[in-house]
Amino acid sequence: MNKNIISILVLMVAIIFIILEMAIPFYNQIGLTNLRLIEQKVALENNQKTLNSFNDLFKKYKLLGDDINKLNLVVPNKENSDEIIVNLEAMAKENGIFLDSVAFQSRASQSSASADLGKVNILQISLNASGSYEAFRNFVKALENNLRIMDIKLVKFGQQEQQGDFKINLGIDTYYTK
Repeated sequence: MNKNIISILVLMVAIIFIILEMAIPFYNQIGLTNLRLIEQKVALENNQKTLNSFNDLFKKYKLLGDDINKLNLVVPNKENSDEIIVNLEAMAKENGIFLDSVAFQSRASQSSASADLGKVNILQISLNASGSYEAFRNFVKALENNLRIMDIKLVKFGQQEQQGDFKINLGIDTYYTK
């Protein structure tokens, strides 16, 4: 009987030893799998944060898109001298001014602020016209209300003509980016 008990005990110890030898690698594998799972969760959270940041920036960009379009109307990205002539002629006609000549000269801005905002260039417009003083005042108001920024730098009145109209020489600066 003693032999049987010892045999059973030895057999049980052997079975326990075999089970432990087989279970420990599985247990270690479970630990490594849990560690990888935690790493993947952290990576997923970081990717989700990055995606949310990107979506927020994209929404802000879309909102700025309208502002950028408005800014391009105020300070376009090219001279658009043809468009300026059409606008000037329309404003002059509406206000009783007769355009005799329009000349353009382009130059780079000297402003230090332009380095921050991109290269801003100045398009100088020399405009010779004729009209009454009241028509000239209305024309200047139309220039002020124009979407495109136009700064009047020079105003010269010439001799009054027979019809009561003055010869008018205007120097106007408008701006564009390249």
